[in-house]
Amino acid sequence: MTNVLPFRLLLLSYLLIQKEVRQEIRKNFSSLLGRDDPHFWLKNAWRLGENFARMWQRNWRLDRIHLLGDNIKKGEGMIFLTLHFGVWEILPKIFSSLGYRVAIAVSKQRNPFFDKILKRWRQGGGVKMVYRISEMIDLLKRGFLLGFAGDNTHQAKIISLPGFWEGFGIIKTPFVLKERTKAKLYSLFARESKREIIIHLRMVNSPSEFAQVAREYIRTYPEEWIFWGK
Repeated sequence: MTNVLPFRLLLLSYLLIQKEVRQEIRKNFSSLLGRDDPHFWLKNAWRLGENFARMWQRNWRLDRIHLLGDNIKKGEGMIFLTLHFGVWEILPKIFSSLGYRVAIAVSKQRNPFFDKILKRWRQGGGVKMVYRISEMIDLLKRGFLLGFAGDNTHQAKIISLPGFWEGFGIIKTPFVLKERTKAKLYSLFARESKREIIIHLRMVNSPSEFAQVAREYIRTYPEEWIFWGK
């Protein structure tokens, strides 16, 4: 397995330097979980460092992947909505390895260098990257799974998420596509536990239903979510 320590040190160093980010983590943690923990950012960075190392590794054993919750069918266009939680970045390639046709909705990053690295990382393994609504609709009609990380909102129209703090929202596009195409929409949350990747799928019909599922996972495993940049 990839060495976890460099990733942990990188995140810890970043958060040590970025006081305003630590403050944001503390504020968002308190707003969502209803308690204060001034040292949560340490736990957050420690766990995220492990997750980033796992996502960087690129390989996994299919016999250690467990799909839980609602069943999905191959060849049926479906929308997956997650957050920057757990091991989200390897999910498209996992589903591609399982025989699904997969696309991910992406937007350009603020930092051009990071954008280039991220594009290179996400490409390959049969996973398509799409930017326009027309492309997304076409792929859903062709039976692709279309994935979104809903809390990356700097270039998207957002919709408020009930039950989170005031001002927090997720991208509106998955729900628009659901209405236009009648495709099923699933919440998707995955984390690694004892070298097993546990993936939970649940069909949702509205932002409030997604919010209920998201709150459940974040409040149970808060260290798995990136609490800043919201």
